[in-house]
Amino acid sequence: GADGKGIVYDNIESTSEIVAIDARKAQIVARWPLGTCMSPSGLSMDRVNRRLFTACERQLGVVDADNGNIIATVPTGAGTDATRFDSRTQLAFASNGRDGTLTVVREESPSVFTLVQNTKTESGARTMALDPGTGDVFLVTAQRRINPAATTPRERYQVVPGTFAVLVMEP
Repeated sequence: GADGKGIVYDNIESTSEIVAIDARKAQIVARWPLGTCMSPSGLSMDRVNRRLFTACERQLGVVDADNGNIIATVPTGAGTDATRFDSRTQLAFASNGRDGTLTVVREESPSVFTLVQNTKTESGARTMALDPGTGDVFLVTAQRRINPAATTPRERYQVVPGTFAVLVMEP
């Protein structure tokens, strides 16, 4: 995420923290541990209220972009990967590819976040985009099969040719 004022934020998965980077100086200016929000991956931002939404293991963490304080954690499905924030509707989204769900969280205020729903998508649907004009959320997935020649955990599945799909989740 980026705040539009020269600070870029990034998740550090290996240490379960967020760093704030001054883009002009190309320098890390803050490093914030995420507590129980482990292995963060996706990151998005509410620029108005300065809240970062970080995808962690089975939860969505909400972090104050000014001081790194954890404001809230909201349960998600398994395999949480990407996050997006819709400033028009005040909804945050987290894609959960392992169990095939999309977590929807409402920002009631800068300090109150409520789970709206965990809605079904498809297994493997992790990569996500948001159309800020319509509020539509797009997820991509494909059918997978076990790869008998796998030598690492990342190789354990193969995509079945011809099964790529774009899922459209409407508000």
